[in-house]
Amino acid sequence: MSNVLANKIERLVKEFVVFENEQESTAVTLWIIGTYLMDVWQLWPKLYIYSPEKECGKTRLLSLVEALSKDGRMASNISLSALNRIIESKRPTLCIDEADLFLKNNHELTGVINAGHTRRSAIRLISEKNSKGHWEAKEFSLWSPQAIAGIGTQADTLMSRSIKIQLRRKYQSEKVSTFPFNFFDICHDTRHQLLNWSKNFILDPINLPNTGPDRARDNWKPLFQIAKQLGDNWLSKSSDA
Repeated sequence: MSNVLANKIERLVKEFVVFENEQESTAVTLWIIGTYLMDVWQLWPKLYIYSPEKECGKTRLLSLVEALSKDGRMASNISLSALNRIIESKRPTLCIDEADLFLKNNHELTGVINAGHTRRSAIRLISEKNSKGHWEAKEFSLWSPQAIAGIGTQADTLMSRSIKIQLRRKYQSEKVSTFPFNFFDICHDTRHQLLNWSKNFILDPINLPNTGPDRARDNWKPLFQIAKQLGDNWLSKSSDA
């Protein structure tokens, strides 16, 4: 894929959302593209979208992510068992909204979401009764991209596993386009183009900027590997972000 498609995605993101830091649109764009490469990554960060108050565009950005990512699926709440089963059966990009209302004090669900940070740890084992009434171990995959939105921050363990995107209310001088309710359908061709591009992705070594803690560098590494495929301009944008 040339950088033309990546530029198109970033333009869409900027058209509908106001960011606290304008470079964050680069991070969102690269994260969206990376959802088509889950068979490539050994580690994939969460995307955590947050703001200090309501009506800052979190749900809108999450809807954009859902519409442009691979097999996006929106949820305003999710239980532990539902998380297990939808990932195991569908492998979607989960877009979880209203996290401030149900996730912050749900330590078990947070722990399971955290486990999906690396491919090797992304497994949950539980006991279930089989058809004969006997207990047996059942394995569930937790390996899928997850974008989460809410007011304020979450547990440090989740935040450290995330690319963090902070939003704010727009100023009166700032304008964004009206978000169409059929945006998911509008993006059908873009998703198809991304899927086709992902089939030819080559995972090359990358040298990261020598800044930030090790966990942050781990989170950003796959995004830089995508940027390398897009060209020097996107590598520079990634460094800024």
